[in-house]
Amino acid sequence: MNRDDEQPQGNKNTSPPPQLNLQSHSFSSLPDEIADNILARVSRCNYPSLSLVSKRFHSLLSSPELYKTRSHIRTTEPCLYVCLKHDEDQPSKWFTLWMRPVDESLTKDDDDHLLPHDDYSLFTVPSSCNPFLEPYCTSVAVGLELYQFTPNMNRDDEQPQGNKNTSPPPQLNLQSHSFSSLPDEIADNILARVSRCNYPSLSLVSKRFHSLLSSPELYKTRSHIRTTEPCLYVCLKHDEDQPSKWFTLWMRPVDESLTKDDDDHLLPHDDYSLFTVPSSCNPFLEPYCTSVAVGLELYVIGGTYEAPSSAVRILDCRTHTWRDGPSMLVARWCVDAFLLYEKIYVMGRSGINESLAWIEVLDIKTQTWRHLRSLGAYEFDSGWFEINVFEGKIYAIAENKSYAYDPQESRWEVVETHRRGFKFIKDWCVIEDVMYCFTHSGYCKWYDSKTRDWIDVKGSGMELLRMHRTCGLAWRPMLRIRNLGGKLLVMWVPDFERDNEKTERRIWCAKIALEKRGNDVWGKIEWANSVHEWCWFTSCVVSI
Repeated sequence: MNRDDEQPQGNKNTSPPPQLNLQSHSFSSLPDEIADNILARVSRCNYPSLSLVSKRFHSLLSSPELYKTRSHIRTTEPCLYVCLKHDEDQPSKWFTLWMRPVDESLTKDDDDHLLPHDDYSLFTVPSSCNPFLEPYCTSVAVGLELYQFTPNMNRDDEQPQGNKNTSPPPQLNLQSHSFSSLPDEIADNILARVSRCNYPSLSLVSKRFHSLLSSPELYKTRSHIRTTEPCLYVCLKHDEDQPSKWFTLWMRPVDESLTKDDDDHLLPHDDYSLFTVPSSCNPFLEPYCTSVAVGLELYVIGGTYEAPSSAVRILDCRTHTWRDGPSMLVARWCVDAFLLYEKIYVMGRSGINESLAWIEVLDIKTQTWRHLRSLGAYEFDSGWFEINVFEGKIYAIAENKSYAYDPQESRWEVVETHRRGFKFIKDWCVIEDVMYCFTHSGYCKWYDSKTRDWIDVKGSGMELLRMHRTCGLAWRPMLRIRNLGGKLLVMWVPDFERDNEKTERRIWCAKIALEKRGNDVWGKIEWANSVHEWCWFTSCVVSI
């Protein structure tokens, strides 16, 4: 790799990217609103055990604010409580249902039972022993409380026969312990239920947190309990002389939501924002490079017309550390890159014979590059086109035709001739085998392969999003649209006057749920709000 190709113009600093600060801090160093936001994403079935970790945990877990946060971020969940009595002379006990840690699952006795299972079990609720409960009493859930009824509320009748102990129930042991007192498998099981968007901040809490969050075991646990989730990474450049930085999208704590500026925009919003990835500053990244997500790693590729580059840098999304990748065979600028069948296909200008070098491919397993012939690319490469992956092929939508590249044949072929020009498309992506795009005029459209035409996505909120007086999409600079876990994520830059003074520009983002109804597709805006001040936008990718 040529270091000169990696370094942006005007920045001669060749020092390595800053290292992650791993000073050890207590979990208690997190503000309450951040801790609430984290614990609200943990299953309630884990709360009884977590409440014994420390007095602060117990206080947070019993606070009404935590349940307001759960309601706000829509993580409320039912929790099963069961009252059991082991012996006639023993008091009843309450239990909750939750999943064992991943490494305890699938015992030999269970391997052959053939029924789908996740090894759930009943666990005792701490300090739930109550000697005053009648056997076979009944209970009713009222919100977050259980009401228990016995046949007679007379104290003489309340006490079970044979148990003359009238002492009050045992008190909860609130000895203060560190979060580190939890075994790794329990900590993994908790952290696997926390949104990945919070991992960058959590990794700075302590060395143990950083170790757990960067461990492959945590991601195995996420896969096992089905909490894998996509995470949006965006690369921004604040100034021409400053290095690019990576950001992730996540929700602000509940008490920071609904600023005065946003109160009247009428669009549903949850106050998401872009937050810096720790140690993500990389002085060797060229502006306007492209990026590809490969599992939990981002491959950052290419350069600009002024500074073509063969450099490849790899960001580990678990540790947020950089390493050099295998350099491309030729220096390129303004590239497109896609992951297909465990290979990265890179297309873009190289200054040499385009039919021989317009495409090269990286084998992820062997980490080696090779050229691919690209016959037919000249038919659309000289004009406007948008390119992506569709139906297992690299698919280019040009103004009058659509082309598909078959890696086996090393050739672009015309797969469709359009009835009318498609140059109105700003960007497009694929969700559940359907193409979606946004147009210059702000319309969201989907492609009907039967009629071979783009059709408007319906929904009252879609028109509001398009024509809103301050943040509407129509005729505004469009950044990217992406498939974020089966939902459409769109980023754009409206500009408007604030208090009749200077024009303000910010990056806005909206998340849209899509539903097929008969012959139409309907969109529902889940949230829309500004996420960051305006910067040079260099790359946007979704990591899983």
